[in-house]
Amino acid sequence: HRAKHGLKSTPAGWRPCFGPVDQCHIKPRGMGGCNSDGATVYLCRAHHMEQEGRTEAFEAKYKLNLREAGERQHAGEDEMPW
Repeated sequence: HRAKHGLKSTPAGWRPCFGPVDQCHIKPRGMGGCNSDGATVYLCRAHHMEQEGRTEAFEAKYKLNLREAGERQHAGEDEMPW
């Protein structure tokens, strides 16, 4: 979206990025998640807090697959999923 509409453009309902970048578990460690490639994704603190425990809703809101985004990040192809 930002590539098409400019860096300062944020779609309605989207939360702007802020804070440090966190390693985010796609599946919580307490539910069998781990630190392997594809099981984590790097998100800004704001988006990590929004995603925490609500992966499916987060993916639906932002129209992305965090596992695929994590795999691309770990392969060095993407910095952030959007």
